[in-house]
Amino acid sequence: MKYVVGLDIIDVTFDNQATDISGQDAIRAYKSTFKYVTNDDFNNLNSSSINNFEKGIEAIYNFQNQQTQTLVKDVTFNNTPRSMAFSGYDDQFTNPNAVYVAENIGLYITDNTINLPNVWNGEVGSDFLENRWGIKLEGCNDYIVSNNTIKGGWVGIDEYGNNNLPFYPILVRESASTGTNVYNYIQNNTIGGNSSKFNVNILAYQNNPSLQILCNTHEDFTSQYDIYYFDSGTQGPAAEYQGACGDVESLNPETGPAGNDLAASNTPLVPNVSHTQLAKFGSANNYNIKYSYVNMPSQISGGIILDGVVEVSKWNVELMIMARLPLKMMMEAVQIPII
Repeated sequence: MKYVVGLDIIDVTFDNQATDISGQDAIRAYKSTFKYVTNDDFNNLNSSSINNFEKGIEAIYNFQNQQTQTLVKDVTFNNTPRSMAFSGYDDQFTNPNAVYVAENIGLYITDNTINLPNVWNGEVGSDFLENRWGIKLEGCNDYIVSNNTIKGGWVGIDEYGNNNLPFYPILVRESASTGTNVYNYIQNNTIGGNSSKFNVNILAYQNNPSLQILCNTHEDFTSQYDIYYFDSGTQGPAAEYQGACGDVESLNPETGPAGNDLAASNTPLVPNVSHTQLAKFGSANNYNIKYSYVNMPSQISGGIILDGVVEVSKWNVELMIMARLPLKMMMEAVQIPII
């Protein structure tokens, strides 16, 4: 589709029945907004899915202000090694007084199931941006990626004869806008399990100074890295404060710990490759990531500064995150001593 505004794609299955996956796209969009969903009113009897394509959704907006929301919700992706890729979706219609209302999010990807291939006969390249992914966002702003389940992946051999994990469940690059009403979230996703094999579960690459990575579940025996902040731009790979480990009212909108459930396993997926929960490396070294936690990560590497928060129950943590209230006010409300 090209120059289409507000197209609804409801309860549609795209099924590639070719004998091998070549270069087909199920949905290709240029300067278009759309909603690809399953109609919950029919109890998913005719659920939306994309099966056996090289690329499921490839959408390019060319960094111009979109006027309506783009939504992908309740869609199942099967055996599609590049399931979703969005480039240049930069919303300018959000109501700043209702930023966390679903209708006001420019790009909203939620409640999807992505079953990446467990085997693949194609080449395993050394360029991770051109390998395989579940969800890739480049140059996007005002987005939420939430409540998605991503599984699959495999161990391959690259062109140099080395073991390689070519799959990245979530990859974010160049969401570089900053400002009081810019909010970009990767949150509440479940990654791994069922013999999944990934390189980096969530990769934040180059400039993403407004990105928060919160409350994602990383299953054991799944990846080399759970979260990797790749600092090679000028503005930092993610928001400097992940969760409430600073002056939350002035530095970022978060009011609780980052809340990611990191994998405990340190069993290597390939020989001589160990597991790391949090890592930050890169050529730019803009700043260390200040990571707020309740349960302290045990496997970190590079420019990560851990900052613990008051030990509270899971219920209270979730309440703080959803309410978006200043941490001090929230602690007073639940009568937690403020240190």
